[in-house]
Amino acid sequence: MNFLNVPLRTKGERNYGITSIADFGTPIGLLKSYLSDYHAYIDIAKIGIGSAYVTPNLQEKINLYKKYKIIPYCGGTLFEKSF
Repeated sequence: MNFLNVPLRTKGERNYGITSIADFGTPIGLLKSYLSDYHAYIDIAKIGIGSAYVTPNLQEKINLYKKYKIIPYCGGTLFEKSF
């Protein structure tokens, strides 16, 4: 019984139906667990609200996103001000 009629998810690099998440300082251990389970549904991840400035293991976090073929990028007010 499919009462929601949800379309099938596209595979690989998508031109539409892109899913973005916002990372507001998610601890690396928790992020590993989330991505282990849900990476197939995530395309891009914004490291936002200045959390990239204070994240102790930023490169490790970036590498983790890339391991799961998720594109990380900085965004938010602090980034916009700095840019």
